[in-house]
Amino acid sequence: MTLLSVFGRGLCVAAFYIERSPQNAESAFTLAVAQTTEVARSLLHSLVTDAPPRDRAAEAAKRRAKAAVRFGKDSRQTDLNAK
Repeated sequence: MTLLSVFGRGLCVAAFYIERSPQNAESAFTLAVAQTTEVARSLLHSLVTDAPPRDRAAEAAKRRAKAAVRFGKDSRQTDLNAK
């Protein structure tokens, strides 16, 4: 479940309660937003890795080499003058 889907579900729940009881709409919406925020915060804090950070230049070089093998040339080069 992605962070966006968690947040979206919380807002849908809030909208449901707003439609059912307009007199308590603001409190229901505030509660739903607070709960969604807490779930999102918990999810983000649980995402931990021990992997070292990737070197962007090295990763890009690997992708270019793989594309060169696959397509026979540097995939970033395009012939803009060909008509």
